[in-house]
Amino acid sequence: MLPYIILIATVCVLSLVCFNRFTKNYPPRVLKIIFLSASFLFLFIFSSLRVNIGFDYLQYSQGFFKMGIDGFSTVAYKDWEWGFNILTKIIVFFTRDIHVYMAVVSLICLAGPFYVIYRYSKKVWLSVVLYINLYFFYCTMNFLRQSIAISIALFAYSFLIDRKFWRFVLIILIAAVFHSTVLMMIPAYIMANFKPSLRIPLLYAYLILWVFISSNSTLDILTEYIHGEYRNSVFLTKGLDIIHTVIPTLIVGAGMCLMLKFIKPKNIADSDKSFVILTNLMYFSYFWIIVMLRHAIFERFSYYTYILVVLYVPEIIAFVDRKYRVYVNKEFNVISKSREISDVDQQAFVEYYRQNRKRLLLMITVTVIIITLSYNIFGLIAYERGAHGIYPYKSWYI
Repeated sequence: MLPYIILIATVCVLSLVCFNRFTKNYPPRVLKIIFLSASFLFLFIFSSLRVNIGFDYLQYSQGFFKMGIDGFSTVAYKDWEWGFNILTKIIVFFTRDIHVYMAVVSLICLAGPFYVIYRYSKKVWLSVVLYINLYFFYCTMNFLRQSIAISIALFAYSFLIDRKFWRFVLIILIAAVFHSTVLMMIPAYIMANFKPSLRIPLLYAYLILWVFISSNSTLDILTEYIHGEYRNSVFLTKGLDIIHTVIPTLIVGAGMCLMLKFIKPKNIADSDKSFVILTNLMYFSYFWIIVMLRHAIFERFSYYTYILVVLYVPEIIAFVDRKYRVYVNKEFNVISKSREISDVDQQAFVEYYRQNRKRLLLMITVTVIIITLSYNIFGLIAYERGAHGIYPYKSWYI
């Protein structure tokens, strides 16, 4: 447990060092670069020094050596995607050191999250905390092929919000040579641009109902033709614990309520567009998260869009802040029109609402940290080897 406590504590200390009242006059871009570089360097070292961490660590280490023996005579290995196999063969051509292999893979897995947090997060320190607490970092030490695909797909986020479909598809196709499930991001592109409406979550609710009624028979038919190895396996016949839906439910519920209350479909402000896109992507994620309660294997489908929750939570906080300021301005205008306000009263009014705003944002942020940190600790102690098989931490260096 201690290494993971140190991991979280280090990120928290770095956030306090980089973002405080003494550094607020420094260029925000410089502070972001320093914080993210230091945080992700620590994550990289933490991941690179691991040994036998992650449920899939052994099969990837065996694949590394077996593909090294085969050389470039073939790019096929098991049912793994050829892009990952070629990457493995290139690395093994230069070194037979499994630790170097894991370090290179870790670097690639962390590149996408670093990029998307740096460029789009409203609170980079909170995004990194969420990245760890919600198991995304742990996933990179277990699902290597998929984590590479996720990392590459995150570079396509720019094209998603800028509505550049073919560039988006190109990045997704590159990611697909590492894990084919990333192709589900193509329909996600369409769904991300839905207008705010209650009909959208109702549509997903209907689809979820259909899955719980008809999915078993549908999957029986599908597994006769593709991935027959999963037929009657626990990955299809059993689901994950309902505890894993609590945080997504709270986040998606909050986002849905805020969007439906404050955003008009015909008049979306530029400042709210990213919030709308991310809310739609969270709907899409939530669908797969609920489906995984019935079929555990679909957990993997949720990762591609759910990882953007590291942007979405800071976006929600920023959205609440904007709407609160609008509310305060309206209140002030109402009071000022009804009677004259002295300079002293005006300053008192501003100070009162400024303090209320700070308390509101602090309360939301602290609540997010407490809930997600509790979830992180739960994942470490509730299962024999922890979430993604990352407990207890072992290092080849020590």
